[in-house]
Amino acid sequence: MTNQEMPTGVKVISVLYYISAIGGALFALFLLMTSLVLSEDLATQITESFIAAPAMGALGSGSGLTGMAVAKAQKVVSPPEALPLDEMAFLKGESISGVPSLFSLLAGVMPILIGVIGLALLFFGSYALQIAILTFFVARGLWHGQGWARHCTMALSVFGIVMSLLIMIKMPTLQFILSSIISLIYSLIIFLYLMLSNEVKLAFGAEEN
Repeated sequence: MTNQEMPTGVKVISVLYYISAIGGALFALFLLMTSLVLSEDLATQITESFIAAPAMGALGSGSGLTGMAVAKAQKVVSPPEALPLDEMAFLKGESISGVPSLFSLLAGVMPILIGVIGLALLFFGSYALQIAILTFFVARGLWHGQGWARHCTMALSVFGIVMSLLIMIKMPTLQFILSSIISLIYSLIIFLYLMLSNEVKLAFGAEEN
């Protein structure tokens, strides 16, 4: 099947799929590169967090001990209801009166959060890259008049129609409704064109009704 024998509408759909494949591939590479950067920084983040925590605790304890010395020099007596400071824990930056310090909590949570985000970006990036590769081959198949590409495009259009309807039902906000209507019309036009056009059927080798 030569390019000149393909209907113009099929070529337009093929070009749109090529553009979608390129955009999807760039987006997938962005997600994967971001995941890689986060993974490389994770070990450094863990190391720096647990090295910096005692240092910050010692710095805070130095200020605290200085303040207590000044208070004693001025003969300032703490009120009876005040809780005693755990000076050793304060020096270590671990806790004050049994409560973990904020910096220690952040030092423990941040590496976990970075790891979870990195894994999520890796998953979605890999998925987006697979979709981009599939879209590229479908676009190529449409351009060269391969029957499997026509059927695959119709299946993708049905999937787009179903997803658009579900989004409008589940997220009935103005923004999502407008975008879903556009996606619904786009998918419906492609499906009906590839399904009903006798010119398309002949171009892809199907028998004319």
